[in-house]
Amino acid sequence: MGVCMTVRRMLKKAIIESTLADRLVALATVVIALMSISQWQAIKGQLSEMRDAGIQTQQLIDAAMRCADAAQKAADTPDATLKSSQKLLQVDQRP
Repeated sequence: MGVCMTVRRMLKKAIIESTLADRLVALATVVIALMSISQWQAIKGQLSEMRDAGIQTQQLIDAAMRCADAAQKAADTPDATLKSSQKLLQVDQRP
């Protein structure tokens, strides 16, 4: 308990003997600390948004790949039908 009293006395003496410049520096330090906390929270929010955007981008890529595959299959169907029709015509035209 003696240590606590000594620390309290030292703090009280420091506060009483502090100059205006000391108080301004302490106030500026507190303001900077609060602004740093605010910035940290904003950065964490941005990180979360970037992660979500990456997931959405991957989903868009996957959807585009499925569309491209479907378009390729749709393009292959008429080609296969044409080739099949040509073979039938060749068979029909044989002597």
